[in-house]
Amino acid sequence: MFSFSAPSIGVLDSALVVLAVWVSLYLWGQRRDPTQLNGPPRSSLFLGVGQQILDSPDAGSLYEKWEREYGPVYSAPSTLWKERIVLCDPKAIAHMWARDSIVYDHPAVSKAQLNLLVGKGVIWAGGESHKRQRKALNPAFNFSSLRKLAPVLFDTAVRLRETWGSILDETGDEGVVIDMQRWMNRLSLDAIGLAGFSHDFGALSGKTSAVSEALDAFADPPPPAYEFIGLLGLVFPWLMNLPIPKTQMILKVNNAMEDIARDLLETTKNAGGEGSSVMQLLIKAEDTGAEVRLLHEEVLDEMKALLLAGYETTAITLTWTLIELCKHRDVQTKLRTELSQLPFEEIDYGQLTSLPYLDAVVHEILRLYPAVPELTRIANEDDIVPLSTPIVNAGGRTIDHLTIAKGTLVATSMQYVNRCEKFWGPDAASFRPERWLAAEAPGAGGVQGHKHLFTFVEGPRMCLGRNFALTQVKMALLVMIRNFEFEFEYGEKTEVGIVQGLLPRPRIV
Repeated sequence: MFSFSAPSIGVLDSALVVLAVWVSLYLWGQRRDPTQLNGPPRSSLFLGVGQQILDSPDAGSLYEKWEREYGPVYSAPSTLWKERIVLCDPKAIAHMWARDSIVYDHPAVSKAQLNLLVGKGVIWAGGESHKRQRKALNPAFNFSSLRKLAPVLFDTAVRLRETWGSILDETGDEGVVIDMQRWMNRLSLDAIGLAGFSHDFGALSGKTSAVSEALDAFADPPPPAYEFIGLLGLVFPWLMNLPIPKTQMILKVNNAMEDIARDLLETTKNAGGEGSSVMQLLIKAEDTGAEVRLLHEEVLDEMKALLLAGYETTAITLTWTLIELCKHRDVQTKLRTELSQLPFEEIDYGQLTSLPYLDAVVHEILRLYPAVPELTRIANEDDIVPLSTPIVNAGGRTIDHLTIAKGTLVATSMQYVNRCEKFWGPDAASFRPERWLAAEAPGAGGVQGHKHLFTFVEGPRMCLGRNFALTQVKMALLVMIRNFEFEFEYGEKTEVGIVQGLLPRPRIV
């Protein structure tokens, strides 16, 4: 029988070790050496600068401060041993967004949070799954669909006008004090219900539902413990599934949205017929003969995402608009003058898009108050990122590109880019709609995106419903501003802060 002797085993082991070391060195040599960057020091041993960002009333200003100190690309300490590369360079940001969902994707903690909240629809998905789902949803948000849905959005805004008119008649006063954020959430829920799903939630008439009650829970800021878990989740994403009260509340919202989505889907299928609502287009996509097919669970997840986005992001944008119009009564008057030139009967999509000052006001709000102020991605592979402006790295060398290693966290602040003086001039932090009517700001041309804004993101993950949202916001303002005057209860100097709910919301200080 053939056998190995002890000395032979030692030689074999040594050979294997040498081979393993050679392979390791070879593979290491193939890795791109990631760029070492300057950046702020850790303010917390465990959380890096994460808590500092959460505690800041204006994270965009914090990013701008660091950009001035460390350059348009820098490294920000994150949870435990992790670092986040923060991109403030528009060319670098555009490069990353162009490769989003493929080379870059949601980090595991964001995936866990999104799955808890809305499932594995187009917001959650990456790669080919994201591409397929997005292609199936595109027809629901093209301009042809918007033209058909515009009258529904107009009618919903008219309901609000009639409800407020009744309140004024009942009180007999010239004015009443209302909670604007709550009313904008009601308006948004009814609008997405009617235009998206041909369903009347009746929120404007005071009806409550499991969905509205669950969504209202997001008005309150998360407890500090949940924010702490969220920061640790960058390293330990499984923490997001712990059965803590906040997680249970998120699951409650998910379940409530899924219940209504199932009911609406079944009701619409049984009713049959053709229509222009998002629901009917989703039903077509679920059909086995569809060119681009969605699975049943994906259809439900898309519906949940649309409900949540329609409820929260549009309502926040409308609330910020009314706040700025209360601060700047001259802008409110000028806008009312333009809107009053249109007939008071139903307004179509073409008329809505022919109002330059309304468009300027809306885009100035989107610039100053992006509903999602920042996003973090993780690199799925090594990448070379070009820069519009050379920087000096941590080693003192001038470079015109970054080398990002697989697994690196990469963050972008839409709020920073939208408010940066470099792009928008010395009054970048001011509300001034006229900037959209004048010649382009000197530096804005360097910023890609819708109207040189990163509010809707760019690339494969550009917000699918951006034109729907713009139409909804404009229709609501058209009806509200030409029928009512708005002012703060305590005058134009009223201070407005930000509270972190599901997304940052305005709140009177």
